[in-house]
Amino acid sequence: MMRDSGKPGVCRAIERSSSDPTSVTSGRMALSETFFDERGQNYQSKAWEVNPSTGATGDVITTNRWMNARGQEAKVAGEQISKTTYDRLGRSIGTTLIAKSTGTSYSSALAVDSGDTVLEEQWSALDASTGRVLLQYSVQRKHDDTTTAGALSSAPTSASVAVGSINGRVQVSAMYYDALDRVSDSVNLGTNGGTTFTYNATSIPARSPTEPSLRTTTNFDGHGRAWRSLDEDMIESRREYDLAGRTIKSINNFKDGTPGGGTNNDQDQVTEYEYSLGLMTKTTEKMPSSANDVVTDYVFGTTKGTDGNSIATGHLLRETIHPAQSSGQSAADRTSKQSYNALGECARCRPSGRALTRRSSRSRLPTTAWAALPAPGRFRARARR
Repeated sequence: MMRDSGKPGVCRAIERSSSDPTSVTSGRMALSETFFDERGQNYQSKAWEVNPSTGATGDVITTNRWMNARGQEAKVAGEQISKTTYDRLGRSIGTTLIAKSTGTSYSSALAVDSGDTVLEEQWSALDASTGRVLLQYSVQRKHDDTTTAGALSSAPTSASVAVGSINGRVQVSAMYYDALDRVSDSVNLGTNGGTTFTYNATSIPARSPTEPSLRTTTNFDGHGRAWRSLDEDMIESRREYDLAGRTIKSINNFKDGTPGGGTNNDQDQVTEYEYSLGLMTKTTEKMPSSANDVVTDYVFGTTKGTDGNSIATGHLLRETIHPAQSSGQSAADRTSKQSYNALGECARCRPSGRALTRRSSRSRLPTTAWAALPAPGRFRARARR
């Protein structure tokens, strides 16, 4: 396809039998090429710089790809160079980012060798029977290392990392699972003090009040929903659900469930959610004094021909009534509205207390007048606050 330079937004087809898009320059705005081998594998691609005035090509970015015997991508050399390592079952267990690669043979593309100057490695140790990721670690080249050639470490053969023998800075993390194969704990061990770390599914590194192991824990209820979590700073969060599985209450920095408390009065940060006809219609952020609760209401449903709507619905958000910013502020002054076109796309919006906004054809700054906003995927005007 070629863009017609005389008609913005219009493309015209080029007959393959009469025209080659790599040689036709009239109206050409971009050019890319993809090459395939006898097995149908993409082994090379080119992205050309194109002069928008003449359609002439300039510089080109070429990306070459090497595949292993399974047809899996083993090496990519383009804007950057990387190699991927697979286990005997064809699962990706490692990725290596390379600054320079001098190897030219096919075998050198399948593994990191002495011709590679490695910047970073990412490795995963998988459970032999389930394929679950038990251990992950990254290795970064030391900033003053100008001599090491080839790999900084080796592919894991077991769920163990010999940190002290790796030529680089290591960051280790481990995942632990419950009986239903859900991640219940994850631990970021950093360099593990420069000592070897061996994964043990029944022995999770403990937290310490003075030196946390950066461990996060998630607990699930009988329906498989995450109802309790404990983060790396040992701050607890909880969630409550209704019979439809929707969140009706969330509590951050949980202590006893009563809003407030603690040195900074920031314990038990409670938010409640209300629903009607399957739609969330209200959120309430609870304060130590219920008179200060922060309430946001959501109004759904549009009427065709009213308030600029071109469609009648019961599920599209029509109004958001924000919390009052000052005593006595009217609901109208803190209400933002939306209207929709016939496709159900947001066409117009009005921030609270202001006229409807539009995007000017000459500027991306919103103006105070009625006008349609651009379609999804294009620039959207932002309401001024």
